[in-house]
Amino acid sequence: MYSESDIAYLAGLYEGEGTCTHYVRHSPPRAYAQLVIRMTDKEPLQRIHELFGGNLVGPYSEPSRVAKGYKPLYRWSCSRGDHFEIIANLIFPLLSPRRQGQLYGALINLRSARATPIVPGNRLRREPAPYRPRRSGELVCPESVEPSARGYQRHRLLSIPVCDTCRLSANLYHKLRRESWYKEHNREIQRGSYLRHRESRIEQARQYRARSNRKPPTEGDSDKPITDIPSA
Repeated sequence: MYSESDIAYLAGLYEGEGTCTHYVRHSPPRAYAQLVIRMTDKEPLQRIHELFGGNLVGPYSEPSRVAKGYKPLYRWSCSRGDHFEIIANLIFPLLSPRRQGQLYGALINLRSARATPIVPGNRLRREPAPYRPRRSGELVCPESVEPSARGYQRHRLLSIPVCDTCRLSANLYHKLRRESWYKEHNREIQRGSYLRHRESRIEQARQYRARSNRKPPTEGDSDKPITDIPSA
């Protein structure tokens, strides 16, 4: 499909002017990888775009580059998962160890994310949810009342009268949402009141300790002569 000279041409451009970015999102498992080559000359990137596909953007420039008198840039990128793997596997043997390490990390992330199944439901408790088709014209109502508004929304989306199970499920869902909101709101109010009156409580406790540590007067204290009066 691709000649050896074309693959070597792409590998040389990536080695000199290219970058590889990738990241992983764990909930839900997703991986993203992208090959990017930026140059001031359009012809090499135009040839790469015609041979290998991808996205070609330009010319564009940045204010800092314009202020320094630099030429505008052209940008070729390849970010679709399967396309990225094909291009990376083609140019991998021709790259330096540093560039091979970049592509190797991106390929490992893509394959690990693809191997992890995505299970709908509660991602924190790992509880799978029943199958809910979306925009397929099919209506699936829950067998019993559960805290969910999906069935009610599905009825409205398909212009079908809402059944009792979906209506009760939606009411239960919104009731629990309101209760959790009120509980969190009251907790914030109590915490704010505690912080506002904290200084006054500290001062009251300090005064109480000062009164408690004061020695009570004895009977002989009133009969003692006063000797600490300064002379005129």
